[in-house]
Amino acid sequence: MQKNKLMIIGDDWQVAELMAKVCGGFGYFSEIKICPQNESVYIFAHRNFTHVLLLEYSELKPELNPKPFNNWRMLRILSKSTKEKLVRCGHEKHLYPDYIKLPFEPLELKRLLLEK
Repeated sequence: MQKNKLMIIGDDWQVAELMAKVCGGFGYFSEIKICPQNESVYIFAHRNFTHVLLLEYSELKPELNPKPFNNWRMLRILSKSTKEKLVRCGHEKHLYPDYIKLPFEPLELKRLLLEK
């Protein structure tokens, strides 16, 4: 049986740790790893994660903070062959099925992460 492992990507360590506690409370993940934006693609390519939560996603002026947007594009390319569940969250309003807007209820995040 495959172990479910979650990678949380974010540069705000306090928010990332809070998300790790919330996701740990779901009782679904055997491992949760937090990593900064600048290391995320490398870590993703060399570890076997089943789920990825990308924090700080933004499409407003991505040239000012390009890491989350560029990382998302690269992770999408890499995951097409490996089938990880990718979820992004941020403060903007988007209608993407893999996006959740802050603030949100923990059960909403659980539904989005765990749905097939």
